[in-house]
Amino acid sequence: MISGLWYAIETRRGYELLGAKILRSKGYLTFAPLYRKRKVGDHPAEVDIPLFENYLFVQIPREARAPCGPIVTTPGVKRIVSFGGVAAVVPDSEIETIRDLVNSGICLEPWKWIPSGSVITIESGPMKGVEGVLISAPTEQRIVVSIQILQRSVTAILDTDTVYTVLKSGRGETRAERLAVTLTQR
Repeated sequence: MISGLWYAIETRRGYELLGAKILRSKGYLTFAPLYRKRKVGDHPAEVDIPLFENYLFVQIPREARAPCGPIVTTPGVKRIVSFGGVAAVVPDSEIETIRDLVNSGICLEPWKWIPSGSVITIESGPMKGVEGVLISAPTEQRIVVSIQILQRSVTAILDTDTVYTVLKSGRGETRAERLAVTLTQR
């Protein structure tokens, strides 16, 4: 198994999947998560759309020398997300959490960036082990999982049957409070 670091790659609009395919043909491990969206119009259907529009993720082996060249010369790739000229590493835990969400079969959608809130861990159901931010509205609760360096998020609707633990409240204090919540499967 390849041991490497994950990086976010900015792509041209609509090039997320093609970029991932070409990078895989160059030997890189890629991740371009998708979600299902109902297309409206004369011929309604469900279509798969990139969860992080204009981005994909690539794992670069730790021992790779000058790995940027083969990546940034890939058709549709604009750049490796960097800060101060240094490529920004996406933590493995964030990639795995998004992968777990995608593989769970629950209904996902992109969400606005959420910088703070109560951090929870799902303890049962298809999302067991997923950690994210809890947000509440009058009619529903959601778990939001974020990719920090992109300042982009993904959300899933919570129901009232699965157990989760609050790891850190939105006010900053840490607590371990068990609550009954479950994720809705669609």
